Amino acid sequence: MEILHTVNSGGEFGAFVFGCIVAALAIFLIIGAVSCIKEKEFEFGILFGTVSIIVSLASFALFNDYATPDPAKYEVLITDMSAFDTEKYEIIEQRGKIFVIQEVAK
Repeated sequence: MEILHTVNSGGEFGAFVFGCIVAALAIFLIIGAVSCIKEKEFEFGILFGTVSIIVSLASFALFNDYATPDPAKYEVLITDMSAFDTEKYEIIEQRGKIFVIQEVAK
C-alpha cells in the first residue's frame, strides 16, 4: 500500500469560532432573563431563559464538534488487496486505481 496524499477536512476552527459566538449570545440571553425576572416581567424572563438553554446546548454541540475532529483520510494505491488491513482501515471511495481510506473508529 502506497500513500499518495493525506486529505484533511480542516473545518474544525470554524465550529470553534461559531461556538464562541453562540456562547456569547447565550450569556447575553441569560443576563436578559435575570434582568426580566428582576423587573417582574416573568413571561419574558421565562422566554429568555428557555431560549438561553437551547442556545447553550447548541453551543455545547458546536464545541463538541470542534473537540472531536474528523479522522484523516488517505489516498492510497493498493497493489496487493490480500495484504490490505481491513481491521485497521476502511475503504471510503475508489477512483480508478486510487482508493480513499480512513482508520476504523474503535
